[in-house]
Amino acid sequence: MLSDEERRAAKNAYKQRARDEMWDRLGLDAGQLADLLDHLDEDADGCDGELTRTREWALDAGLGWPPLEERLRELGGGCDCEVLANLDPAAWL
Repeated sequence: MLSDEERRAAKNAYKQRARDEMWDRLGLDAGQLADLLDHLDEDADGCDGELTRTREWALDAGLGWPPLEERLRELGGGCDCEVLANLDPAAWL
């Protein structure tokens, strides 16, 4: 039987693997995702039902927009507020 410490360590490792998998699926690293979420959080009430601010961030960051847009939509980010809500690693697990 695992000790409490071993269970916590296993749970934390599981959460980190899930975060890493999400970043890999997005094609973003942890820093890029944090930058995107910070960008969107600056005006969280400003969602127009599209990925307008996300697209702006991606183009400013020099990222290819069509592939990123597809991956975001696959992960539940159909608009800026959904990207902010659904892709925040802190809320993921």
